Amino acid sequence: MGHREDFQAGLQALQSGDPAGALRGFEAVLAQRPASVDATLLAGIALVGLGRTDEGITRLRAATTLAPDRAALHYNLGKALQDGGRAGEAEQAYRRALALQPDFAEVQANLALVLKGRGETAEASALFQESFLVRRATRPPDLSGVHTTRLRLAHDLEQLDHLAAAGRPVPDHAAVRAATAGVLARLPDTGPATAQHALSAADQAALAPSYGRALHLEPGEVLDVPVLGPGLETSAVEGAYLSTDPHLCVVDDVFSPSALAALRRHCLDSTFWHASRYRGGYLGAYWEQGFGSPLLVQLAQALRDALPGMLGPHPLQQLWAYKYDSQGGGIGVHADSAAVNVNLWLTPDDANLDPSCGGLVVHHTKAPRDWTHADYNSWDSEDRIEALLAAEDRGSTVVPYRCNRAVIFDSDLFHRTDRYRFAPGYPNRRINVTMLFGWRDGLR
Repeated sequence: MGHREDFQAGLQALQSGDPAGALRGFEAVLAQRPASVDATLLAGIALVGLGRTDEGITRLRAATTLAPDRAALHYNLGKALQDGGRAGEAEQAYRRALALQPDFAEVQANLALVLKGRGETAEASALFQESFLVRRATRPPDLSGVHTTRLRLAHDLEQLDHLAAAGRPVPDHAAVRAATAGVLARLPDTGPATAQHALSAADQAALAPSYGRALHLEPGEVLDVPVLGPGLETSAVEGAYLSTDPHLCVVDDVFSPSALAALRRHCLDSTFWHASRYRGGYLGAYWEQGFGSPLLVQLAQALRDALPGMLGPHPLQQLWAYKYDSQGGGIGVHADSAAVNVNLWLTPDDANLDPSCGGLVVHHTKAPRDWTHADYNSWDSEDRIEALLAAEDRGSTVVPYRCNRAVIFDSDLFHRTDRYRFAPGYPNRRINVTMLFGWRDGLR
């Protein structure tokens, strides 16, 4: 075969999941055209797919030498280096890619992961935000195969109305609202509001300008006022946490009124609530998906600085928030892959219709050391976890909901959302923010 036929054979094999066949095709091309950039690149990718990582990296590096001005080549080299555990070299490759193409979203996200892994949270967070905005604000959406829920669309409608009432309507507000309401009306009104529904071609077209998009993102800027609560007794907090076995404490009035108001506004106004695959009546926003403002990084660092005995050794390694319907099952029993979990609540207390509950149940049983993340943090494992809890029966702590209350505990402890009942209406939706610090057993 000629080099074109060999290249197509290699490309077809790579696309069909046959890296060995792909490598044969690209090697045949390189035998005829040793300076082929694309064949060198794809041969490197095929070698990595075969587990021959070092050989693959050598080929990928050769591709960047042949065409040093192609950002995608540096990206592929960086990804192979990152996957091979060579984070420092990966960072160099990613920075070269960004120098050539500053809006390369995949590079921004991967470089952020490298930086997050060594505790450089401020730059990592900024890169996550930039990546989110490129992917969610500038790229045409692809909604093929996307499923949605009535819960998600009802929330989106409420948020659109909230923004309009606050004088911050999204672009083309009327059209976006009409499209969202129209798709919601067409979804089957049977079963739970969390049931997943495939979008028809017509609904995909209707939602394309808005669904999953960064229509409005509150900047969440760093505050120049104190962010921790004025009455926060940090030595008492550390003493309470470190003296308990297992480690667990409850802290009220964690943040200052200004910080709490800014964080709540950030969560109410920003359209980053895109995770809707859950069955417990809530939506999620994640660090990698827009939930990583400078304010959040400031708050996390303020906690680390104020609680050095608890959080000082543990950099921020994950951030997320959940926003709930007025009542539902919430998050099932699980543990988290971290050293310390800080779970805090933002919705005013008068929205909580039952002050005796609505918060968190923390079991005094830890995830076994030989359990994997899937074993202690997945829906499929809940029955196994419940069986373990019943067998060990070490008790639990039930923490009722309070606004600006944080529950801080060893992330190995199994925990779940307590039953909750909040008033209807968008501002009354229960919101919790989770900050994970450090890694389980110090492993990353």
